[in-house]
Amino acid sequence: MGFFSYLTADKKQSIANRHSEIGASTVYLLQPHNRAPITESAYDGYGDFGGVNVFVWLARMNAKQYGVSIKGYDDEQLASLGQAISYCTVCRDVHSGDIWHVWADYRNLVPGKYFKGNWGAIIPEFGQSANQLIESGRWVEIELNQINPPKYPIKLSHNREAVYADLPESESCPYQGFHYNTYN
Repeated sequence: MGFFSYLTADKKQSIANRHSEIGASTVYLLQPHNRAPITESAYDGYGDFGGVNVFVWLARMNAKQYGVSIKGYDDEQLASLGQAISYCTVCRDVHSGDIWHVWADYRNLVPGKYFKGNWGAIIPEFGQSANQLIESGRWVEIELNQINPPKYPIKLSHNREAVYADLPESESCPYQGFHYNTYN
């Protein structure tokens, strides 16, 4: 995975990484329940804030909501779960309303049917691939977090005093915290 970043939850400001021409400034991973924020003074662009990986944090904070027992999970497994919560997609059959997981099985996060093949493989029940079903309008692709949003999403701010409960989720940064000249 290359550089990625977020916008601050309160002011929608890009969180630049230390490798960008802008350089990094102090940012805080806010926490619920009046816990102290996690401080990052030189964001490196790979999701670690104050030594805490945001996807590991997201998985730990939300595992109970999704009914996932993370006992015995290592950081790589936790990060994969957090990435699934953040970015993975499923498909909804517009005729039946059924949710389909293709290739990646995240039925532990959102119940549905599962097709083990890739997006180009023919699904026997339909005689078409997932790609073809989407192109035809039979299926629509939906992010997992739109169906079952995490109770505790990632929220970042440049303001140490920002209150987790008062803010929306931080959005992905369109510049990836780095590519500012490309888009301006």
